[in-house]
Amino acid sequence: MTAQNLLLALHNTHSPNTVKLFANTVVNFPFLCKNVIFSKITSSAASMGIPDAQKLILASNKHGSLFFFAEISDIVDSLHPDKIYLLVPRRFSQNVVSFKQITHELKESKVLVVVGGSSSGLTRKELDLGECISLEESITDLNPVSLTAIFLYGLSQLSSE
Repeated sequence: MTAQNLLLALHNTHSPNTVKLFANTVVNFPFLCKNVIFSKITSSAASMGIPDAQKLILASNKHGSLFFFAEISDIVDSLHPDKIYLLVPRRFSQNVVSFKQITHELKESKVLVVVGGSSSGLTRKELDLGECISLEESITDLNPVSLTAIFLYGLSQLSSE
């Protein structure tokens, strides 16, 4: 598995704190993910959160790629992932993430994982762009940063084996 093959994106948030915490979470798993991607970042998240996230990423000396897009479809058109997963709260998906399957896919292909950044999450049209997955561990709804951290931790457990 190469860290360049995991494309992790936060989509649709207006919270500068969520942007900063998402970037901080990804930065702390540099062996898994070298790309921090944001799409549809609005209001104060764009004006305050993005500069803070950029500073975090540059200060870590572990990441080189920071991307900004208007929509998920722009990520797909520009970065050409082979597989797309949408990491959603349990109530929106019957499919539980298979860390073993994703780890296997990352060995040979680019995988985009999108996390919805707001309470409204992802639209029906956006959900149709890929396979919806949820965490088995999440009995209740988790915030996007918690979902991201648990997802990356789950991948890290397999990549260290």
